[in-house]
This record gives sequence, structure tokens and C-alpha cells, in this order.
Amino acid sequence: MIKIIYNQLLIMSVVAGGLYLILKLLSLFTFKYFASTWHYYSYIFMYMFFLIPYHRLVSWLNLSFAQYLSWYISSAANGIATSRHEIHASISLYFDLIPYTLMAGTLVATITTVVQNYSQYKRIFSMCRLANDTKTLNVLSKCKQEMLITKDIKIYISSCMTTPFLYGIFKPRIVLPDIEFTKEELRHIYLHELTHWKRHDPCLKFLFLLINLLHWFNPLAYIARHDIENYCELSCDESVVKSMDSYERRRYCKLILNVLWNVANQNVKLFSAFIDKQKQLERRLNKILGEQNSPYKQKKKWVAISAILITLLIATIGTGMAYATDEIISVAGETSISVPSGGVEVTPQSHTDMPFLVEGETSISAPSQ
Repeated sequence: MIKIIYNQLLIMSVVAGGLYLILKLLSLFTFKYFASTWHYYSYIFMYMFFLIPYHRLVSWLNLSFAQYLSWYISSAANGIATSRHEIHASISLYFDLIPYTLMAGTLVATITTVVQNYSQYKRIFSMCRLANDTKTLNVLSKCKQEMLITKDIKIYISSCMTTPFLYGIFKPRIVLPDIEFTKEELRHIYLHELTHWKRHDPCLKFLFLLINLLHWFNPLAYIARHDIENYCELSCDESVVKSMDSYERRRYCKLILNVLWNVANQNVKLFSAFIDKQKQLERRLNKILGEQNSPYKQKKKWVAISAILITLLIATIGTGMAYATDEIISVAGETSISVPSGGVEVTPQSHTDMPFLVEGETSISAPSQ
């Protein structure tokens, strides 16, 4: 049972990693033309290939091209199995141990992440104080009414935090750095953080963390999750500023810079962190300021059609890759392998007998590799 699960997990990991590389390459073109929200949700769709076996739909739908693909892969797999039977026989025991190794790694990564995040939670809220000033609470109340949010969300002030962020899934809290904000700045901050809440971003980030723990052995899972978090911020900015004019957008960008520079002035060590994220910050500000005047904004229909076609193409490629990989494993599992020089014929009886084939604003984080 464990071998079946981790065989499928490896298929999904390889396919999702390949899709991420394709999407990353396409983003060199799409970043300029497509909205950040499209990038955010297309990356989410891609990341679901790490978790959901979309390729099973091909078998269930019994499509004609799937039958042709199965025949073609069967022929190829027979040739591979026949020509490499000696290698298979010698390392099959080694591959049998890999699923258990990966399961142990998932367990270790999960325990490490739980300990890290619990320690982080205790550290954050042991140094926070509950905000009770009228200005802060009134601005929050107005923003919640504007966004039709009824959930009780507390505001905390922390001297050790570098930027505002939303924390929590069931009991959401907005944590602000210990900086004096104007009403306009507070409104922009709350609109940003409440947008995260309304889109269920904390829940999605928690799900991505769990997926990352399952695929702890795949470095592309970490990189893709980091990119999703970046696009999450960009799409959130996009949602907040879409009704703003040029002046308001500049004020919004000024707020982002003021928060960073105020904190950096209080702690020189944070300056290096600011420099390290300079490229991402530049992209964020350029996206906010440049989107309104973009010539491609007038071609929404063309951009929307292109975005849909690219999404469907990625889905088709990913499903085909996963189905093909799964077929190779299934066909190889049914192939009789004869060992030369008087050896014993090895005939795997089923798929389960096959050896395992080898190939930001949130405070939740996976352990680094």
C-alpha cells in the first residue's frame, strides 16, 4: 500500500515539477501581458498536480487517444524491460526501500515544521500587544464593512515585526509593526490584509505547506511555493489598487516603501534583507504603477483568450505526462523479465510488485533543505 501511494506521489512530483518549469519559462512572456491574478491561480492549478492525480481522469474517461497512448507506451516499455532486465534485477531491492525512506522524511519534515511554527507563534505573540486605540479600530471597521466581512479580526502591534501580515486560519489576526500610521495608510494596509482573508489565502498557504511536506524531496516544490506566495502578494495588490487612480497608486507604493525604510532605520540588520528582496519589490511597485497605463489593458479580450488557452495547454500537457508515466509503470509491472545464463524468470504479478522508480506574509514555513 505504501509503495502504491509513493509511486503515485513520485509521478505527481515529477509531472508537477516539469509543469512548474514550463510555467516559469512562459512567465517570462506572460508576466508583462497577463494579470497577476491569472499567474497566482495558474500557479495554484499547477501546484495541485503535486496532490491530485489528474491523470486518472484520462483512464476513467476512456478516451480514444488514451488507448493509443497506452499501446504505444506498452511497446516502448516492453523494449525497455527486455533490454535492462539485469539492472532491474540487481537494484529492485534498493528501490523497494525508497518509499519507506520518503515516508520517514515526510514524518521528520512534519515534526520539524510543527515545532518551528509553534516556536514562531509563541515568539510573535509574546512580544505583541492588542491594539485598542480608536483610530486603528475605526479604520478596520470601515474596511470590513466596505468588503462585507463580518469575521472578528483582532489587531496586534509588535515591535519585532518588519511588515504587516495576516496570521491565523480560524482566529485571524492582523499584526502591525510598531510604527505610526495615518488613517490613509491604515486603510491601505487593512484592504490588503482583508483581501487575503476574503480570498482564503491563509487556508491555501496551509494546504501548500502540507503538499510541500509530502514532496520534501523535490526542490522544485519549495521554489514553486515561494513563487506562489510572491504572486499572491502581487495579485492582492492588483485587487486593492484596481479602482485607484495614479495618485492613489503612488501613495500606496509610498506606504510599502515607508514601512520597509522605517523598520530598516530601527534595525540596521534588516537593511540587508531589504536589499535581498529588492528585485521582488521593484516588480511589485512596477506592477502597481504600470498596470493602469499598460497598452495591453485595452486588449482584455485577447489577453483573456490567450490566458485560457495557455491554462488548457498546461493542463493537457500535465495530464498527458502523468498518464504516460503511470502507464510506463503499469506496463513494466506486467512485463515478464527473463534473466539470461540460466537465471530465474521474474514475472511481476501486479502494479504493487513494481519497484519504486526513481526519477511571505504568512508566518507558516517549511523547513529548509
